[in-house]
Amino acid sequence: MEDQLTTYESIDEELAALKRKVAELEAETMRQPALETAMQISEERYRMLFDASTDAIFLERLDGRILDCNKAACRIFNYEKAELIGLSVADLVPDEIAATLADVASEHLVTGGIFVEALGKRKSGEIFPTEVSTRLAVLGGGQILVAFVRDISVRKDALAKLEQQQRHLEDVVAARTAELQVLNAQLQKDITLRKQAEAALRAAHDLLEIRVQERTHELAEANRHLQEMDQLKSKFMGDISHELRTPITNLNLYQDLLSRGKPEKRAVYEEALRQSIHRLTRLSEDVINVIRLDLFKGDVVFSAIDLNEVAALVVDSRFSVAQGHGLKLVLQAGESLPFVWAERKQLSQLITNLVENSLNYTKQGQVTVCTAWDEERSQVRLEVADTGVGIGSEDLPHIFERFYRGRTVGQSNIPGTGLGLAVAKDIAVLFGGTIEVHSELNKGSRFTVWLPAAAGID
Repeated sequence: MEDQLTTYESIDEELAALKRKVAELEAETMRQPALETAMQISEERYRMLFDASTDAIFLERLDGRILDCNKAACRIFNYEKAELIGLSVADLVPDEIAATLADVASEHLVTGGIFVEALGKRKSGEIFPTEVSTRLAVLGGGQILVAFVRDISVRKDALAKLEQQQRHLEDVVAARTAELQVLNAQLQKDITLRKQAEAALRAAHDLLEIRVQERTHELAEANRHLQEMDQLKSKFMGDISHELRTPITNLNLYQDLLSRGKPEKRAVYEEALRQSIHRLTRLSEDVINVIRLDLFKGDVVFSAIDLNEVAALVVDSRFSVAQGHGLKLVLQAGESLPFVWAERKQLSQLITNLVENSLNYTKQGQVTVCTAWDEERSQVRLEVADTGVGIGSEDLPHIFERFYRGRTVGQSNIPGTGLGLAVAKDIAVLFGGTIEVHSELNKGSRFTVWLPAAAGID
């Protein structure tokens, strides 16, 4: 009996539950038209807003194909809606932007959307500026891209006009500012003109005093130099007179001895005559060389000269003289020596003067003539070194001055006029070179001449 009661209660519960389910189904059936109506209203509102938007709206697949668009999209891009549906977004942008759409699509997936300014392309091919905003959305269980495109041509034109107007205003302000600055500068100039004039007058007065002092000093120096030159010329004339007197006296003496002297000494008399003639010839050549350098150095014609060849000729011509003094005369010619830019006769004169100077002041030992190429200075080097008496420190600064013969020379019987080294220096400078000297008393002297190579002359 109890089991039957339990069964009846269970059936009653199931019937109650079934009634509730039926009631819920009936209620759901009654709500269905309302839901469909609401969905229809919502869809109509969406479509109204979709088409009412002034911005172009595109629904796109992730591969860029257009699923749907609004009226503004058709108006902005000048397409019919049927033309846009299925079209690729790449067709609505310039080619250079279309090439980057794959990267942009990847950015959508990472960020969920972007906002950029970009260029659009109408159906006619016209390019225009836009603002593009995109969002990822879900439709029918899959992801789509919603793009909002705004035509900003009017805004850009307005901004351009505004910027043009702003630049115009800036130009006007700048022009006015410049005018005011000019006026202000003129006022300042007028204010300071008198002060400037006074300052200029004081400066001119001070400058005049300085120039007077400088000119006075220059005149004093010039006068001192003239006095020194006059003294040097007087000394030179005395030296010339002395140098002339000795060989002329010897000429007269030995000429008379030749005619009236002992026949067995005729050779001695003839040698003395030859030496006197040589001294006269050398003296004349020195004077002529000085005159030629002073008057005709602007007319010298330069060419490429073999320094070794000229040096060898000079050494050969003075070899017997060196032997007569009991000295060795050696030439150390550099190999593969480039030609120098010079004039042959004057180059020979330069070497001759240096060699004869060394021979005259060397009592024993040797005179060495050396040529070489100096890689570091890119110049040809000519050296004339001797083992002679050397030059004192007080004489070294003056040995290249004309007429200067040194403090101790006058106490010796060494011939000369004080012109040989001066002429050598003038020739070296004329060639675009330099001359240096290193000397110690009783140890000898070394004269170094630096000359430009012919290959380095333009």
